[in-house]
Amino acid sequence: MKIKICLIAACLVAMTGWSQNPKIKKADRLLEARKYREAIALYEEVLEKDDQPALKGKIGDAYRKMRDYTNAETWYSQAVHDPETNPLHFYYYGRMLQQNGKCVEAEQWYRQFVRLRPYDARKKQLQRACAYEEELLQKNTGAYTVQPAAFNAEGADLGPAFYKNGLVFASKRKDPAHKNAADYFDLYFVETSGTAQPQRFSERLNSQYHDGIVTFNANFTEIFFTRSRKNPVTELKEMYPLEILRSQNPNDSAWTALEPLPFNSDDYSVAHPALTPDGKRLFFSSDMPGGFGGRDLYFSENLNGQWSKPVNLGPNINTEGDEVFPWYEGRRLYFASDGQVGLGGMDIFFVTDQGNGDWSEVENLGAPVNSEFDDFGIVIKPQEQSGFFTSNRPGGAGGDDIYHFAQTRAQVIVELVDATTNSALLDVIATQTDDSNIVIKQFDNQLIVNLIGNECGTFSFELKGYTTQTRNICALGEGAQKITVALQKEIPRLIGLTVDQNTGQPVAGAAVKLVAEKCNPLTTTTNADGKYEFNLTEDCCYQIRVEKDQFFTQAGNEVICTRDVSGSLEKTIYLQAFTAPIKTPVATEVKLDFKTEEVKSFQRSAKTYEGGSIAYLINVYYDFGHASVRREALPELEKLLQLLIDNPNLIVEISSHTDSRGDSRYNQKLSQRRADAVATWLIQRGIKKERLVAVGYGETRLINACEIEEDCSEAAHQMNRRTEFRVLGKTK
Repeated sequence: MKIKICLIAACLVAMTGWSQNPKIKKADRLLEARKYREAIALYEEVLEKDDQPALKGKIGDAYRKMRDYTNAETWYSQAVHDPETNPLHFYYYGRMLQQNGKCVEAEQWYRQFVRLRPYDARKKQLQRACAYEEELLQKNTGAYTVQPAAFNAEGADLGPAFYKNGLVFASKRKDPAHKNAADYFDLYFVETSGTAQPQRFSERLNSQYHDGIVTFNANFTEIFFTRSRKNPVTELKEMYPLEILRSQNPNDSAWTALEPLPFNSDDYSVAHPALTPDGKRLFFSSDMPGGFGGRDLYFSENLNGQWSKPVNLGPNINTEGDEVFPWYEGRRLYFASDGQVGLGGMDIFFVTDQGNGDWSEVENLGAPVNSEFDDFGIVIKPQEQSGFFTSNRPGGAGGDDIYHFAQTRAQVIVELVDATTNSALLDVIATQTDDSNIVIKQFDNQLIVNLIGNECGTFSFELKGYTTQTRNICALGEGAQKITVALQKEIPRLIGLTVDQNTGQPVAGAAVKLVAEKCNPLTTTTNADGKYEFNLTEDCCYQIRVEKDQFFTQAGNEVICTRDVSGSLEKTIYLQAFTAPIKTPVATEVKLDFKTEEVKSFQRSAKTYEGGSIAYLINVYYDFGHASVRREALPELEKLLQLLIDNPNLIVEISSHTDSRGDSRYNQKLSQRRADAVATWLIQRGIKKERLVAVGYGETRLINACEIEEDCSEAAHQMNRRTEFRVLGKTK
């Protein structure tokens, strides 16, 4: 295909260092210059005298590039039996077999390739090549019509780009006014809405060399296009390199002087520019050093009017073959490749821009746009109802022709918005949930659903922070229809359970409060099962507080912010009674049907007091004979301090106890000093003195049978050296 000679101009990377034979070096140059028949002749001359297996793979490469798949298969079949063959020969041998209708046999060689290249991005398709081929052939059955454009000529026509009310494209058509027109590509314009014939686009832009693939900014005042450079490079590269030029036409009059882009070079080609709609990024194809194969896709960003150093799109998109003719629309980058797995020599693929330099997996457009021939250079109307591409398939006017495609199915455009603000929602995951074969495409906040006749499909729409919605979408007639799916923000919820820590029973009638600095407080009461539930307010942060008569108020230190809550937050709060009920119910474990975060507090003392008063242990232990608390007790004292702050109307007794060792009168005084020490610590931190009653009980209230010193271990005596607190009443 002649277009590949001058506008794709891809090259195979020659294996070097294994021979200095001048014929081989010349053949390599010819292969690189795409003079395939001359290269093959020289390789075969060398093989007649010296059987070098690597040359057989190169001859296979040459025939493959000529689209002579029968001869390519023959030569690759010899190359793959060389123990030191390039793993790519397994891949290309499989491609030739598949191209020649031997798909099952091809899979065997694909497996060989994948075994040697287990991380190849094409692995998934190659492992099921025959089934994948059938999928591509059936992918868009009945969805599109494809027909050659009426303005094609005998010479090659390729690379359409939308311009105002028509297309700008490259053509080698005969032109009486330009005797060399059929030898070089020039730019032409044609209106697509009528029957007018194409006209030369701009004599200022057309030159005596090849002028080809173009891209425009959104208002058509700026053009980037490909041109072959004036000077051949070197004898080692017998081709004219390609470059990208820029021009402006702000007043819709004449194009300004041409400006070469800063990454053009005499040493390699840059071609096929594609500008994003916002004008901030330019995609292009190049064989510059450091790529992954023949031609790779790159992009450059416009930073304050300067184009940045090109960035390669990476090995998931670029292959050892050619990736060319990019085009960007609706967060999708379309491109042509003869290295990705497809139906023919060159197929059209796309990837979705996921931001931050990430791209989705490569997807083949499938038939009927792609065929067993070369298909490339696609442009699509924004809502993907129709478009144009180039192909050398049979049935055209000559060589490469431009084809028009249009959808035949009814189209439903689904706009995805926020139900409250009506603003567009991006990144919604739309999934078809039934078994019907419906074509869907997604662009920004729009889902394009293509249906046949009165066909319907069921879809779910998911977005983090929103309630998932399921909709049945039907075609109600011909042409495009438009519906809106409004997603409701998911109301963050706090649900949980209040439980009596001592009995394990739910606490009904407890007041649960959420206190917020900048939002209104929320209050509810636990039901008979001890459960509570809140619908939280957006962009608020809360602290939880639970109150109940005869229980200590629980005020959590944790701050609950709705921006951190997705769905429901679950929390169980354990309340501590300070007075035992008249009749203790049977302790039955009460659980919610979800995993909860538990909030517990002090451990109940084993000692009971008159009037049903319940005492709780403060884990403050003392060294033998000392009144000062250990340093490790401070967190426990701070927890008691917080409880007294949260319950400002309670009077509590701070009681201290000793073990049975030593003199009882000494122990009494020691325990009093210990109780006073705790009370003093609390008073110094703001607790009113009248709320605290410090009592030393000495050894009178042991919690185990250690009355006789010799009967117990040190650990048992340590349990008696304890401090407790209990509620005596309330302040007036």
